Amino acid sequence: MALGLIVLAAIGYIYSGSRQSYVQQDNLARLQENGRYALELLGQEIRMAGYIGCPNIGMVTPTVQANNAPFTSLGLTGALVRPVTGVLADGINNAVTTNISTNQVSGTDLLIIHRASGTGFPLSANMVTTADAIQMTGSPRGLKHGDNNVLVISDCTQADIFCASSVAPVNPDGANATVGHDGSAGACNNASTLSKIYRTNAMVMGLETAVYYIRNQSTGNPALYVTRWAPDAAAGGDTDEVLPNVENMRVYFGLDTDNNGSVDQYVRSAAVGNWAQVRAVRVSLLMRSSDNGVAPQAQTYVYDANGDGTPEAITAASSDRRLRQVYTTTVAIRNRAMGGI
Repeated sequence: MALGLIVLAAIGYIYSGSRQSYVQQDNLARLQENGRYALELLGQEIRMAGYIGCPNIGMVTPTVQANNAPFTSLGLTGALVRPVTGVLADGINNAVTTNISTNQVSGTDLLIIHRASGTGFPLSANMVTTADAIQMTGSPRGLKHGDNNVLVISDCTQADIFCASSVAPVNPDGANATVGHDGSAGACNNASTLSKIYRTNAMVMGLETAVYYIRNQSTGNPALYVTRWAPDAAAGGDTDEVLPNVENMRVYFGLDTDNNGSVDQYVRSAAVGNWAQVRAVRVSLLMRSSDNGVAPQAQTYVYDANGDGTPEAITAASSDRRLRQVYTTTVAIRNRAMGGI
């Protein structure tokens, strides 16, 4: 009996150690996989910020015809001209600002990205005057009459951001559509005319705004979320969880202060004096394992937790034995770069 107990104890010890090792390796693998996915996703979004088709907003400034007033979700001040920002009021207004800021984990950053999105639909006929309705060879999904959808029309020399004041047929659902852009002060658009007569070499796309931020799940665990507006989104935007167990996000903006096309310094959003100087974005995510009790003791990690721009060593609470890793990526804004199309 004594020998049997010794053997059972040895087997139990080996099993316990093997299980702990398996749990640790499984959590580490998930942590690394989530980190790679997060950086790839954010990298794609940042690279496409300010996209308006073939023009480059470093060379072409879009003309904003759409009014802010009719929209409950989008604030167009600086849209595309300011393709990325870290200040909520610059991209979103009214009730949506309150919704995001209320749910956002205190002390974390957010990233706002404006761009034309989805498929570009060429014009099926030339406009004759700048007030003509736009005839398209298709239509963005979700485009329908009465939604005040914000669209972008562009060719390789110019671009306009306008509100669809009318759509025929009423709900084209991807089929050919004719879009009006009527307006006056206080209406859907500032005026009924675009900045130029567009021809069949121009494309029409939906305008999209995405806000990435950290909020808690219903279980209390922090996660990376995105609230997105596009023609096929709900009036208040579509909010989705991107990744669980993301504790913090720090966003630094690369400024080209001498206008030579190269980044001179990286700063937090509060230190950006001119958003047109932003040429790149650096995002740093603090991610943790899904399970507690994985590490043999509380981890010490290095992160800019207080947001002063200088990472510091932080030791987790003694009861917190999660694995943590910091994932950082630096991405150039292609559509803000100098040098033409």
